[in-house]
Parts: sequence; C-alpha cells; structure tokens
Amino acid sequence: MSVPEGITPTGITHLTTSIRARLEEQYADVWVVGELAGVKNHTTGLYFTLIEGKDRIDCVMRQGLYRKRFDIRDGMSVIVRCDVSFYAPQGRCQLRVSEIYPKGLGAEELALQELKSKLNQKGYFAEERKRPICQFPRCIALVTSSTSAAIRDMLEISGKRYPYCRVVIRHCTVQGEKAPAEIVESLKMLNQLHMRGNLALDAIVLGRGGGANKDLAAFDTEMVADAIYHSRVPVVSAVGHETDLTIADRVADLRAETPSAAMTRILPDQDKLRQHFDMKEQLLTQQIRKRLQRATSKVEAIGTRPAFRKPLERLERMQLQLAQLHARLQRATNSHQETLQQKVSALAEQLEALSPLKVLARGYSLTQRADGLVVRDVAEVSVGDVLTTRLSRGQLQVRVEGIEEPT
Repeated sequence: MSVPEGITPTGITHLTTSIRARLEEQYADVWVVGELAGVKNHTTGLYFTLIEGKDRIDCVMRQGLYRKRFDIRDGMSVIVRCDVSFYAPQGRCQLRVSEIYPKGLGAEELALQELKSKLNQKGYFAEERKRPICQFPRCIALVTSSTSAAIRDMLEISGKRYPYCRVVIRHCTVQGEKAPAEIVESLKMLNQLHMRGNLALDAIVLGRGGGANKDLAAFDTEMVADAIYHSRVPVVSAVGHETDLTIADRVADLRAETPSAAMTRILPDQDKLRQHFDMKEQLLTQQIRKRLQRATSKVEAIGTRPAFRKPLERLERMQLQLAQLHARLQRATNSHQETLQQKVSALAEQLEALSPLKVLARGYSLTQRADGLVVRDVAEVSVGDVLTTRLSRGQLQVRVEGIEEPT
C-alpha cells in the first residue's frame, strides 16, 4: 500500500515548529484562571499545574519574576498572566507565567480549611493536651516507608546520636490513596502492642520526606488526625520540609521540621552526654578533694593541741586542779560546821537561861490545878482544891485550906 499521489508529507520538526509559531503568536499574552496543583518552588523557578475539572496544563514562572506576596499552595484558585509555549522535544504545551494573583480558595483548599476548623474546635490542636517526650527513650517506633531516604537518615542519626535506644520500623505507604488507611492501621497496631505490654514504646515518629502538597495529602486527613489524637503513645510528626505544615503536625505531641530533625530532637546526643558526665565527674572529684583537704587540715590542727600532743600531762593537771578544789571544799565545809556549832551552843545557853527549871532552882515553885492550868491568881482555885506544886527537886500534893485575897 503506497501513499496517495500528490501528497508531500511534512516532517515532525517542520510541524512542531509551525505549531509553536502559531501558538506563541496567537497566545502571546493571555490571562488564565485555574486551581493550583503540584506546586514546587525551586531555585530555577516556580513550577505548578493549573487544573479545571479534568483538564490541566503545566506552568513555569522564572524565579526572577516570582515575588512571594501570598502563600502559594495546592488547592488555591489563581489568575495568571502568561504566554503559551510549545516544547517540541516532548510535544507538549506549557504556560510561561509572568504574573500570578490569588482568586480565592479552590475546592480542595476550602475542604482543608473546614477540616482544620472542625478539628480545632474539638481541641485536637490544643497545646495543653500535648505530652512531653521521654528525655532518654528506650524504644521508639518509626512509621514510614521502609524504602524511603527518610528512614535511612533517621536510622543513621539514631545510631550516631543515641544507639542505646531500640528502634522499631513499621512500614506503611505515605503517599497515595492507600496511605491514610495504612498510617492509621500502623498507629493502632503499635498502640495495641504497647497497651498489651508486648512493646513498651516511649514515642512514635510519623515521618516522610518532602514533596508537593499533593504528596503530603495523607497527613491532612481526618482519619490520620483521629489516630494521632487517640494514640496512647506520644506521637512525633516529621512530615515534609520545614515550610510544610500538615494537620498531622498540628495534632502531634511534637512537630519536627524534617524526619532527621525529629531524631535529633527526641534522642539525646551521646557525645554531649559523655562530656556532661565527664564535667560532672571532674566537679565532683574537685569537691571531694576540697572537702578531704579541709577535713585533713582540721585533723592536723586538732592534733597540734596540747591535749592530743601530751594527753597524760593534761590529765595530771586536771587531777591536781580537782584535788585542790576538793581540799577547798573540805575546808569550807569544816569551817561552816564549826560556825553552825558555835551558833547552836549560843542558842542552847540562851534557852538554858530562860528555862523554868533555873527559876525553880532559885527557890521558886510552880503550882498547877488538877486540869494542868498554872495557878496565877487566887481566884482560880477554891477551898478544898487539890493542887500540885512543882519544886526544883520533886513536887507536892497540897489542899487549899484557906484563901487570902490580895490587899
């Protein structure tokens, strides 16, 4: 079968050149509206896709033209000023953007904002509910793709920084439609093992490397947020790059900028720990030496005292002092006794002089009635009363025969 007569085929180069010329001439300066997807900000420029329904077209904006006047991210609706270019080697069109303006939230962005508001009202983002991470973890679990570069970075940092911590890896998909369910299942399984006592975990690190916003979509889902919120083990979110902030980051107990940063933040540095303990050991040794020197100086000072240099000499001196004190006490006691004896003798003489017996010895007598009353007045007796008269030697029983009244 042959080509019809009169047909001259056109070469691909000629065709693509013609297409490019016509497109770039017809669409040299146009304004296009669409929803952002696959936004990537590189040093060479800003790359993204504009979509409308199922239709899409790639766009590029040179770095010199892009001025970050607003946060550009997937799901936003924008208006761009551009021209159409045709890339012949790949046979595809793209828009070369010179200006970009926000038009409003696209459907995806609006849904994401509504989900954030809902979770915030439920307290998922509250700082007071977030738990601290163990300072010296003994076992942590990494929930991520086992084939990713992020897992290699995390394991390398773990080995260098703190190899005493056991690291358990739970593989799951971190991108695509299946990712949210696998992430949730991984978190539930690790929590079950922890609660049963089969795997004592100090933290779960949920991580993946950076990517476009669409690549991180799994971490902006409600089911993943629920799983993190209800986890009994503290969760560290390490998703994307430093500029990425997902819902998982907001709900997690700790947010790390990158997977590597997560390991750096939750694992202590063994080299710094050694330096810290070495410094503490030196300080402790210095303090012990100082206290030992002070104690030694005190012992030496005490040893120079006479009581310790010549203990018997001090004892003899104290014995002599004791003997002297005893002699003084004995003399004072004897002197006091003599003084008391003299006072007693003087008082005895005074009593002797006042004794009724002395009066009787001088010829006086003492007369008493039968009831013992001393008779001082004749009115105290009657004729016929029997009285007792006491003399210096002996006593008389007398009867009253008569009474003479005093004149």
